[in-house]
Amino acid sequence: MIKIIWAILAQTVVGFNLEPRIAIVKTGNPGSYFGYSVAQHQVVDRNSLNSIALVGAPKDDSGQPGTKRSGNVWQCPLTQSRTDCTQIRGIVPGSSVPPRADEIRDDQWLG
Repeated sequence: MIKIIWAILAQTVVGFNLEPRIAIVKTGNPGSYFGYSVAQHQVVDRNSLNSIALVGAPKDDSGQPGTKRSGNVWQCPLTQSRTDCTQIRGIVPGSSVPPRADEIRDDQWLG
C-alpha cells in the first residue's frame, strides 16, 4: 500500500512562489538552463540596500574567448521586467582571455 502511495506522489510535482500575487519571472538564453540555481542576495552600499537575485545558467556562454557553454551567473533586480538581468563578468579569474593549454573550461557548469 505504501509503495502505491509513494508511486503516485513521486509523479506529482508542485511548484510555489513565495508571493503568488506578484510573481517575478525572468528569462534567459534558450538551452542555457537559466534558473538552475537561484539565490537572493543583498547589495549593501554606503547609502542604500538593494535586493537582487543571483541566477545560474550552467550551460550558458560565458563570453570567455575559446570556451563553449562554460556557464554563467546573472544578476537580476527584483522587478516585473522579464529581461533586465545582467551578466556578472569576471567570476572566473582570467575570464577575458582564452584558457591556458592545461585548462578545460568547456561545459564546466558554472552557475
